[in-house]
Amino acid sequence: PLVDMESVDVWTDGIPVAFDAFGDLVNLVLKDTSLALGGASRTGKGAALRGTIAGALLDLRVNLRLVDGKAPGQDRWRHLAATFIDEAGTKGAKRTKILLEALVTDLERRAAILKRYGMEQIDDPDLIAELGGLELEVIDEAAAVTGDRKHGTAIKEALSALAARGLAFGIILIVATQVVTKGNDGVLPRLVTGNCTWKCAMRVTETTESNMALSQGAAKAGWDASKLDPAIRGMGILLADRYRRIRSLWLDGTDLLKVIHTITRIR
Repeated sequence: PLVDMESVDVWTDGIPVAFDAFGDLVNLVLKDTSLALGGASRTGKGAALRGTIAGALLDLRVNLRLVDGKAPGQDRWRHLAATFIDEAGTKGAKRTKILLEALVTDLERRAAILKRYGMEQIDDPDLIAELGGLELEVIDEAAAVTGDRKHGTAIKEALSALAARGLAFGIILIVATQVVTKGNDGVLPRLVTGNCTWKCAMRVTETTESNMALSQGAAKAGWDASKLDPAIRGMGILLADRYRRIRSLWLDGTDLLKVIHTITRIR
């Protein structure tokens, strides 16, 4: 769908990102929605992020802050992102920490603006411009930065603060990881995963990994991402308002180039 679109309203209409088992489009509406995406290597996480990022950039209110933890996977967005981080090791982790801590600081500025209008969250989309736009923080392979010995703890703390308060003020997280371990010593703290309103698991290798990506008891209820067909990339299980089996939309080749051309032109 993005190929022929000149713009996307990410706040109201959402980004077309997948279709479900009934063939219906699944739209990611960024109002009140953050996303934790898990799955083993080569299961389609990068392609899912590609379509999501493309759709987000078709909304001029979006400031994309992109951390490419498995560079050069998302390099095509380098010159379209407001911030692009792809350095390996501690250098990339340090830049990520600085970025996330700046966004945490910006929470107070945004809260003060809304307070002047008697609001606790963005109830009027016309206020998005006054806030400075929507801040979309995308991290492709979280372990690359949260596992850093020097800056990992600070990164997890900042992610936790943004996950807890950011959506109300137009700061949205999309975090992808291969290893979906939680807790203070895991890839993502529970304060992050617990506050992600969309959880999606592409194929994983074990049932326990599927439950960590979705929720405890998901597999027992019949939703086990370790049972997904490994030959079908982009297939996943989405937990939003309910469980759904989905397959991400494919955007690549000449279609992707056309969308990038449109984004470059409008921006």
